[in-house]
Amino acid sequence: MHPSIKSAAALPGSSRPVGFHQRLTATPLRWGFQFFILILLFTSQLGCSTYHQKWSEAKKLPPQGFEGAWDGRWISDVNGHNGRLRCVIEPVSGTRYRADFKAHYLGFLRFRHAAILEVTATNGVQNFKGTANLGYFAGGVYSYEGSSTPSNFFSTYKSRHDHGRFELQRP
Repeated sequence: MHPSIKSAAALPGSSRPVGFHQRLTATPLRWGFQFFILILLFTSQLGCSTYHQKWSEAKKLPPQGFEGAWDGRWISDVNGHNGRLRCVIEPVSGTRYRADFKAHYLGFLRFRHAAILEVTATNGVQNFKGTANLGYFAGGVYSYEGSSTPSNFFSTYKSRHDHGRFELQRP
């Protein structure tokens, strides 16, 4: 038993100090909150090894127009939040491409999402538009519009509560 507990007054017929029950009833709430945070952090990291493998493979390949690996930053024009952003772009069919994004937030949280982008090429520049529904808690439907050259990728994004830009280059 901890020395401070030995010196505390106990209820008659009990070896537990006064106030012990109150601490126990508050503890499960605190444990529940800590467990929730732990689960939130764990689930935010799911899929990272799969993405890392996809990223590593795409990075090794020579850039082919729009597709391949991109690396840079996302910046919110609403609140200034920003972080690292990686993207792997793969062809889906014809002029449709899948952009698989992995964003870093607050330095330790990671968030993945994908968007289907419709691409048109003009004079060596790929212009694109697309949307993705990230769910209610992530801001709902996001729309993307931008362009890329063989070495730079720039896009704006807009949602119900946020808008900003992606600035990426080849790794």
